[in-house]
Amino acid sequence: MTTADPGANAEPPLPSDLQAWLDAQERQVLMRALRLTGFNRTAAAARLGLNLRQMRYRIARLGIAIPTAGAPDDDGAAD
Repeated sequence: MTTADPGANAEPPLPSDLQAWLDAQERQVLMRALRLTGFNRTAAAARLGLNLRQMRYRIARLGIAIPTAGAPDDDGAAD
């Protein structure tokens, strides 16, 4: 009879603050989509199955900074 390594199948600990953990996960996904699209919010939203309004809301809620070069928004409107 062999004993299994107790750490081999250990699950990660539960987060103490679920909302903060979920926000961090969402931030990572949004940042990845934004980087993959050159920070084009419209294209990133489409890749994630969101509309631009939902994407803007999530970016604002999570405090994600979008690099700007003084050009119009990716959705064609100037700020």
